[in-house]
Amino acid sequence: LLFSLLFYLSFFIPYNQPPQSSFHFRLSQPDSHPFENSCNFPVLEDEDPSLKASLTLFIRPNIHNSIYSEVVTRSLNGSFIISSSILPTPFSCSVQILTGTLHPNVRSMNISDPVKLPLNKSFWINEDVFLIECRKLERNMITLQLIFSRVYMGVNQLEVHHLVVEVDEQNKEKEIPSRPFDINSMSISILVFDSTSRSQFARHMKNSRALMNEMGFVTLLGYNKVGDNSAPNLSPIIAEPFKENEEYDLMDETNDIGLNKFLPYNKKIDPDTIEFIWKKMKKKGCETLFNDDIMHTSRGLFHYTNRHFKPGFTYKPTDHYYRPFYNHLYKRLNNKWKLCSEGRRLSEEMLVPWFLSLRQLADQCFFSFNFITSPSHDNPNNLETVDEILSTRLRELKNSGSLSNTLLIVMGDHGQRMHNSQKSFAGRIEERQPLMSILLPREFRVHHPDAFNNLLTNIHRLTSNVDIHETLLDIIDNRLGKTRPKGRGTSLFTPIPIARTCLDAWLPKNFCLCQYTATEEERSRSLYNLIPVLIPPLFIALPHILSSTHIKYLPYCYPLTDLIAVCQNGHERQEKLDS
Repeated sequence: LLFSLLFYLSFFIPYNQPPQSSFHFRLSQPDSHPFENSCNFPVLEDEDPSLKASLTLFIRPNIHNSIYSEVVTRSLNGSFIISSSILPTPFSCSVQILTGTLHPNVRSMNISDPVKLPLNKSFWINEDVFLIECRKLERNMITLQLIFSRVYMGVNQLEVHHLVVEVDEQNKEKEIPSRPFDINSMSISILVFDSTSRSQFARHMKNSRALMNEMGFVTLLGYNKVGDNSAPNLSPIIAEPFKENEEYDLMDETNDIGLNKFLPYNKKIDPDTIEFIWKKMKKKGCETLFNDDIMHTSRGLFHYTNRHFKPGFTYKPTDHYYRPFYNHLYKRLNNKWKLCSEGRRLSEEMLVPWFLSLRQLADQCFFSFNFITSPSHDNPNNLETVDEILSTRLRELKNSGSLSNTLLIVMGDHGQRMHNSQKSFAGRIEERQPLMSILLPREFRVHHPDAFNNLLTNIHRLTSNVDIHETLLDIIDNRLGKTRPKGRGTSLFTPIPIARTCLDAWLPKNFCLCQYTATEEERSRSLYNLIPVLIPPLFIALPHILSSTHIKYLPYCYPLTDLIAVCQNGHERQEKLDS
């Protein structure tokens, strides 16, 4: 009887287990909630049941190493060592610098003369993109056999004038001192994962997500993409409006936000003329870095398509530019991306400029933009292969103090567009809800408490790409507490109203997730618009359906209106095909 009583009472005792949803933020303001907005945007669970059939978790790539792939090893902080004991026969290694890949020859590279590398000594290469090759003598003692060839990325330290820098007791890897907080010289580092929604990141990057929560990242629940693919979603964040936009009105002929206001079609924009925010940072004396995983030698974030952009930059857009690495890599892979190649996970190398810039430039101002495409572009499940790589580097950054004066953003450009998962209800929502996570220095909260509290409240507000742009400008131009010029968006450091609409956030209706109750007229119009879509494939498939020996019953159809027929499942009314 006592057990039965306790069991009965247990249903009335509050159970305070923390929610399993990944981004349940302890940082969020207690008086802020997503359901208080006039825009009713959906907040999905990390693993929505409708996605179950298309999800595969805990992927572990198989890395096939050969003895030659272990000839050259690299540490997390970028130093190399070449061990002569790996092979029974003598060999030698050299390094060459890769440059070029600029307009009009975006697939053409310049390769420097080789420089010999030391054996059995730790060293680092003071260049952005370089090729290391090793050769041994053939049995005839005349011919050299190539046994190792791999392209790498680094961060060229401009004040160092040697290509190969040996690391010894007198010149060992030193810890870069962290800078005191100063908003006038704050660095900005942005890491973008292609086709990555907030929920997708949560379920496939569990270690990184947990560490980001521990570090104090602020993740927006109401963040909504403004465009379809990468360029129209990223350019409103890192660039001022294109001058080619000016001839277009904000509203198009359908009384909706015109897509040409983000990325004009058939204008062949010259990327050299785009006012990227890194140009502002450069004028402030900050170093700049652009790391764009092109995924194909003919592409690039501001190369594709050739109707939107002139193919390529005529000169290096930033101090550190990594297209030569990707051009060499994808040429070797015949433009077919792989999770692993030459004994390494490719995504590990793609994160090198992002990580090394945060470590090596921690004592100075810099701007770093990194767009990682290939792991997650075609298959959301592959994102999980990056989890260990990212979480390891985030923990190193946390422990080193490298982020003391840096705004760090980890984000997606949009959700999954290519995979079958986007055909589900949750998948269509996720496609429009990319990840947007922001980490500010701890001292920022002390010096600018109102701005930080506004950011916390805005976790639950309807926000979009144009708001991130204004937020970055607050840091770059030190506009906090000052009168701001009117822009497309609203800075996250200021209050965003609960009455905000799709139009206020520059969100076209096709992408805006604000839900509302449709009128009968809208419902009828939607059904009417489906007729030309559904009828042709129905007539094409009908002969096959009727001739199939596997179908015993035909669903019963009855007229709903003069133009629309709705199929009623044949449990109540079934007609055999042979009748």
